[in-house]
Amino acid sequence: MKCFLTLCAALLLAQVAHAGPQINVGVVYDYLEAGKSTYMKRVFNGGTSTAFVKVNILEMVYDADGSYREVPVKTSADISARDGLMASPARLIVPANGTQGTRLLFMGNRDRERYFRVRFVPVVPQTEDEFAISEEERQDYKDSLAAGVRVLAGYGTVFFVRPTDTRFDTRVADDTTRYALHNEGNSVVVVDEFKDCAVGNPQDCRPTIKHHIMAGRSFTFDKQPGRVYRFNLIEGSAKKPSRSKAESPHRKTTMFKTLACTALSAVCLLFVPLAWAAVERETFEVFVTIPTADFYVLPVDPQLVQREQRLGFNPVSSELSPLRAQFEVKNVGGAIGARLEAQPYLFNGKDRIDLRVTFNQQELSLERSEVVSTVDARPGRRVPLEIVAIKPSEDYQPGHYYGTVSMVFDATAPHF
Repeated sequence: MKCFLTLCAALLLAQVAHAGPQINVGVVYDYLEAGKSTYMKRVFNGGTSTAFVKVNILEMVYDADGSYREVPVKTSADISARDGLMASPARLIVPANGTQGTRLLFMGNRDRERYFRVRFVPVVPQTEDEFAISEEERQDYKDSLAAGVRVLAGYGTVFFVRPTDTRFDTRVADDTTRYALHNEGNSVVVVDEFKDCAVGNPQDCRPTIKHHIMAGRSFTFDKQPGRVYRFNLIEGSAKKPSRSKAESPHRKTTMFKTLACTALSAVCLLFVPLAWAAVERETFEVFVTIPTADFYVLPVDPQLVQREQRLGFNPVSSELSPLRAQFEVKNVGGAIGARLEAQPYLFNGKDRIDLRVTFNQQELSLERSEVVSTVDARPGRRVPLEIVAIKPSEDYQPGHYYGTVSMVFDATAPHF
């Protein structure tokens, strides 16, 4: 009998090569311009099985100290419509190597700029999830995942809704040692593709960053000798390439538009690759064939999210080995946050094994927390994921266990 139980335990969580989804949402900062009420957001599934994706929306309400809270979207007094953003459809069925879109619709007050967190969360469909599939199809999909632990990764984007009467008014203060941009308008402007490079050596650059300047706020930096600073100032659909460097007091820094290329052809040539990069990124957003260079959280081994993972059982120590993997992460806009979509555990129909999930040495919970700092996220780096079984008080019971670990990664939101 003891040998039989040991054999059962050794087979615990045996790996079967089932397929899995892997979603990509493209860019993580989206903007609804004045005069428009809808925005199409596409989701690509680069995995090897259908992705069932829930779209969740919360409004980001800023407090006086510059921090923000995520709160449910309000409903109007007569409960006939929302005062905020909604997704239609809010449930996406995305085939393997296919794309589906959801239309983000804003209804309500736009006398000021408003901000929303839009999360795209892949799930194993349940009856209450309202996916348009039969109970038999739902069970077949669940059964196909019933081997080991499934790792699913979702993403949280930031959605800006500009006010009805959008006004851009960015003031520039430039002297020999300091550069400042102050947003005197009523809508966010973006300092995009900010590069700090050595003069005469465009390859000697610090990590590229993106910065949002909220209405009434400023972006400043000190100019260092021997360094040149290039960026695009984006006001709605208008892009203004800019350049600055530390110079003697009698010289002026030049801000110019693309139309000035005839007089400044040498400088304009520097910006041609940047302009094409912006076009490419938009193309990637449409087709979502590769991750945007601005933000990604991707496993080094794509099989992590495309196949069930095995937690090996050691019959001598009576322990389950942890699952460890590496992720490549980057966010030029700042830090990366993460949370669990649901409590992670394995289940065999009777017994449960809880799981502890850590990402970059930070334990994840149902509450969002910062897992990659701005300093580490902007240049990009490789960080570890670890999933550890928590041993039950009565030891592990033999059986065939399966479960899902669903993580949601958020791009940082702008701060006042």
